[in-house]
Amino acid sequence: MPAKSALFKLFVALMAVTPSLAMPMVERDNDKAPSNCKNAEPGKCAHAEEQKNKHNNQQPPAVPDRKRCVVKALGGTQDDSPNINQAFKDCNNGGTVAFEYGANYNAFTPVNALKLDDVHVEFLGSVHLPQDIPYVQNIVANSSDYSGHWFRFTGKNLKWYGTKDVATGWIESYGQAWWDANPAGKSGLANRPHLITFEIDDSEIYSLKSRQPIGWNARIKANNLYIKDTVVETYTTGGYPFNTDGLGFSGSNILAEDSYINNGDDCFAITTPSYNITAIRATCGGPGSHGLSIGSLGKNQAQFNNVTKIHFEDITMIDALYGARFKSWVGGQGITDDVVWKNIRLYNVTYPALITQTYIDQNNPGPERVDNGSVILKNFKFEDWTGDINSYQPGDGTCLSDPCWYEQDLPPFTGSQVLAFSCANAGSCQGFETKNINVFGQNGKPSENLCKNADAESNPELGFACTGL
Repeated sequence: MPAKSALFKLFVALMAVTPSLAMPMVERDNDKAPSNCKNAEPGKCAHAEEQKNKHNNQQPPAVPDRKRCVVKALGGTQDDSPNINQAFKDCNNGGTVAFEYGANYNAFTPVNALKLDDVHVEFLGSVHLPQDIPYVQNIVANSSDYSGHWFRFTGKNLKWYGTKDVATGWIESYGQAWWDANPAGKSGLANRPHLITFEIDDSEIYSLKSRQPIGWNARIKANNLYIKDTVVETYTTGGYPFNTDGLGFSGSNILAEDSYINNGDDCFAITTPSYNITAIRATCGGPGSHGLSIGSLGKNQAQFNNVTKIHFEDITMIDALYGARFKSWVGGQGITDDVVWKNIRLYNVTYPALITQTYIDQNNPGPERVDNGSVILKNFKFEDWTGDINSYQPGDGTCLSDPCWYEQDLPPFTGSQVLAFSCANAGSCQGFETKNINVFGQNGKPSENLCKNADAESNPELGFACTGL
């Protein structure tokens, strides 16, 4: 896998010693609106603008008449999950669930807080998962309490208040032992838990912090969500952290600001159905971040996929496999329209941007697929990119085959390939635009772009000749 850049090592060190560090890699302007909300039609970006103006202070408001349910840590090896579940039941419909500052809780069984309405969460202590791997695997495989995620929150009007203090307020999953136990040539132990899911509307999440998630950090299905200051720390000292996706979104009107995600899979992943989702001001890095992703789409050939108005802006990628990525399966159907990657900075990234419509899952490729269609891609824009390509130690620890899964359908890696657009057919890519792309290989070779099936008539602002694939 690529060697850690000195820049990234410095960032990790600063995170460890600076309690209130706020993304030193990216110059911040917290009053800056996403550019897709500037000069918009009235109401078009109302939610994003409202959230941006309302929530400059993430501390929980003082509301004396709210019922408070303070979760007391039992200590030792006792399981706090039953008390956590009960607190959410007791304080549903207008209460506050409080995890005490600096306390340590044991979530030794899954937590399910369902059908919440108007609940505040003061997440100021740390919650620890079990460290016994067979015990967790047995729960994932057999327990009726495991809903697909170790923590599940559903409902509306949820306000989650974490803390920026790095000494407390974490979900601690102890993924290192799982990664180190993974056999050579395998992509993760069986029965790994997905960590957390939010299925919520009209909600806000501040300072959600996760350390060493075993796999699949957060899946968020929401309408009208503001999420800020998320931290996912997946730095490994040994085995590769397979499938440690950072934030996965589906839904509508979601604004994610000021995220730090260090992981071994997608930093952000947008799946169907999705409309009007923006991620702005973030730093993504890790042993092999797979970037700012849409998809995968079209795995179920009977499902119509719809992903529209997705915006990534002011994001730094460090030691990543990908910068931007779109992935759909052969024979999928649907549309992805109005996608922007703007003001993206790359440091030591192997593949700056990849569009593929022949995606496969190396864990579960399935039978040969009928190529009877493709997801239509419209109005993809890549603007104001800077940085360098990892020319000398490309790839990451997910490579389990020869050729690697990420080398399939691409010519040999040269260390100078910037954009790779592999469109399924002559009509599947329309309105692609590139502007101000200043990304260069560390080897000093001239930059090149790879492309097929993005014809000039359908893509007049492509910015380069569509050849090379």
